[in-house]
Amino acid sequence: MKILVIDDEPLICSVLDSFLKSVGHEVEILSCLEDTADLSYLATFDILVSDIKLPGMNGLEILQRLRQQNSPIFVILMSGHLDGAIRDAVQALGSTACLSKPFSLLELSDIIARCERSSA
Repeated sequence: MKILVIDDEPLICSVLDSFLKSVGHEVEILSCLEDTADLSYLATFDILVSDIKLPGMNGLEILQRLRQQNSPIFVILMSGHLDGAIRDAVQALGSTACLSKPFSLLELSDIIARCERSSA
């Protein structure tokens, strides 16, 4: 699968890039998404893995705009500060999954496997 990771933490980007490539995915890394013009670029990916708190457009805004455009991309949001209200908002906006940092790579791998099965 073609996966875009958006996170402003270099260590998270490095770990996810190495792991996802090691299991056969095509991966691209961004530290932020600046404006809505970048949203059309997201349509070239199967899965978006994004932090919720980002400079520029945050993960919730990205998710909301993708769903307004009826984009079929799977969206996995992650955050170090999840509470019930944020989880509810993420689910209401149509996120595929929401991960609480730190999370296990096995947990992420399971979610991606579900996405692969859904798109087959």
